[in-house]
Amino acid sequence: MLQENRHYLLHSSFKEIKQSGLAGTPNEFVTMLLNELPETSSLMMPAFTYSFKKSAPGYEIFDVVNTPSKVGVVAETFRCSHNVIRSCDPTHSFCATGAHKNYFDQFTITNAPLGKGSILDKFAQMDNAYVILCGTDFSSFTLLHYIEYLAELPWLKYNPWEYLGVLAETVSQRGTFVRTEIPGCSKSFTKAEKILVEYIAVNSIFHNTLRIVTLNVQETISLLLPLVKSNPRLLLCDKGTCKPCDTRHKILDTL
Repeated sequence: MLQENRHYLLHSSFKEIKQSGLAGTPNEFVTMLLNELPETSSLMMPAFTYSFKKSAPGYEIFDVVNTPSKVGVVAETFRCSHNVIRSCDPTHSFCATGAHKNYFDQFTITNAPLGKGSILDKFAQMDNAYVILCGTDFSSFTLLHYIEYLAELPWLKYNPWEYLGVLAETVSQRGTFVRTEIPGCSKSFTKAEKILVEYIAVNSIFHNTLRIVTLNVQETISLLLPLVKSNPRLLLCDKGTCKPCDTRHKILDTL
């Protein structure tokens, strides 16, 4: 699954991994990945905590060392593994290990956590960058948030989670930081799969019931970016089915 001179961002579902028999525990799976990772390659996983400031008291204050990831047990196990570093972004941190882990500045905090200057931005600009979806569907495909940023969509500066009391600020032990761009809903990112399968080589392998999809980052961006620019609703849920996406539909309706 992991090849020489490549840089990977992996999203996974341990439920699917376990059901397939590939690994019995998260630690077994992460150890398998780390043993397989070539010396010339790097491996990243999201460690998102969504530590936004909220209008109600009691919100979480992000601690880069101790705040657990909220995106699955595999990502959390990876975060706690030897020689893995974590970035300091209070809402959308990433963990990395391997040949180029220090390329990703641990201290990066930007106004757009998945946009310009972010860890994801740096990853997407690397040669031989790939995303692996291991047992997950395309709703986990974080790179699509980055493509929304590249497309300069008109709703990027609006907070889609305001109805939940989420403010456009993050809180960590390093202080409070403003967010000018907040990633929204990803449920309809599944729409991208059909497009990608039709127009580029989506590498899928199976281990029993487990589907593992590998996508070249630059090929994905080159294909999807013009489509998202021409149709800003492409990755949004249908009207009336999703409050965060409805806030974005309303902005587009006024243009």
